[in-house]
Amino acid sequence: MPNEKIDGFRDIMIQLIRNSIKHGIEDKSDRSNAGKMMRGSITIDLDRPEEEMLRVIYKDDGKGLDLDQIKKHAVEIDLISDFEAEKLDDAGAINLIYTEGFSTSQEVDEHAGRGQGMNLVKNLVEGMAGTLETSFEEGKYFQLIITLPVSGSITEEPEVDETANS
Repeated sequence: MPNEKIDGFRDIMIQLIRNSIKHGIEDKSDRSNAGKMMRGSITIDLDRPEEEMLRVIYKDDGKGLDLDQIKKHAVEIDLISDFEAEKLDDAGAINLIYTEGFSTSQEVDEHAGRGQGMNLVKNLVEGMAGTLETSFEEGKYFQLIITLPVSGSITEEPEVDETANS
């Protein structure tokens, strides 16, 4: 991955982890009541489906997405109307989480709940000419597959023998 993409990639991972902690991974008692291990997990798998592509599969075993709650909150903050919410398909509801200023968090702190994180993830991925694919199962998991081009990879500069032509 080229040096100029490393910082963006790091920021994507930080935001996803923050989002999982704030919105996804339930507390121990909720996890236990749902029949889950008390400790939540986040996995990050990497592969190269093509020579110049990197695929990042990010997944947490939290509560997934509640599309009805997402649509309801979007109406509450006047992002969409009741009519639009009723007509919105699953993909449209999922896309709401990537809207600047959209957060379902009841608490806001310096790191989360301001509706910036997932919008930043989307903008960074698209800024690197990448794609996002979101999937989830309510109560089970949230997964984001990010595909990024890695052309212009870091190459070592050949050593120059400055004494050769003296």
